[in-house]
Amino acid sequence: MDILLAPTRVEHSLLRKISKTVNSIGLEIKRLKDFEELRKVQDGLLLIVGEDRDVLKTLHYLKSRNLLVLGVSKTENNSFLMEATAESIEDTLKLLFKGDY
Repeated sequence: MDILLAPTRVEHSLLRKISKTVNSIGLEIKRLKDFEELRKVQDGLLLIVGEDRDVLKTLHYLKSRNLLVLGVSKTENNSFLMEATAESIEDTLKLLFKGDY
């Protein structure tokens, strides 16, 4: 399964932390350049790092219904649409890949 990173504005240090965590469990992230590239995606897991507004904006551009979406909060607190934080992403992904969601 491809793990894709939505084109949102996030600090590089946070993206490095998330990428390092994902790499530690044997997976790689492909960062999407823009929303036009997102429109072409057919399947995979899309990580949206940021805030609720980033999730809403990104979902507006999705064309595929076969894409899993995981909101990752850029703060330590989950917001309404976010299911994970940078600190919990490893555990969240492990549960997701086990089908425990």
